[in-house]
Amino acid sequence: MKIKTLVFAALSVLLISCEGTGSTSGPEGATKVYVSAIAKADFDKAIEVSTGTALETVMEMKNDNAPGYETKIIEVNCEIDTETETAKCKCTERRKDTTIFLNYKYDSFQYDLEKVDGVWKVSAQVKDMAMPDFGDMDLGDEDMMEDMPMEETIMTDEGEDDIK
Repeated sequence: MKIKTLVFAALSVLLISCEGTGSTSGPEGATKVYVSAIAKADFDKAIEVSTGTALETVMEMKNDNAPGYETKIIEVNCEIDTETETAKCKCTERRKDTTIFLNYKYDSFQYDLEKVDGVWKVSAQVKDMAMPDFGDMDLGDEDMMEDMPMEETIMTDEGEDDIK
């Protein structure tokens, strides 16, 4: 009976330790910790794994008492430059949407990271502006703007006097 209890306790400790926000030993781990901390509004934790403009952003969020939000990290992919000890990571999240129309939306962010005293830290972030994929849609060979009638002037001389 004691062996079962001991094995169960050991497995519980192992599962709980794996359930955390992740290790910051690599750029993927640092990105996950940063994103999770921002989502939870745990700005002190986000400050630990940030530098540069990312640190400035976190400090502003902390000073403004920014609220957290619901998110799930779907994946983090990083390209590491070992010579400069920098990385570019793309993080895709499934966030709770604040609009009326959707419950969740997928957002993608680019994070720049750098090693500071041997520790990976997020130095900057940019939201990806993904364009929809129109596939093989034939939009024609001509520039669409050429076919649109455009007014030479929007206001007449008299209209300008009315505005002043």
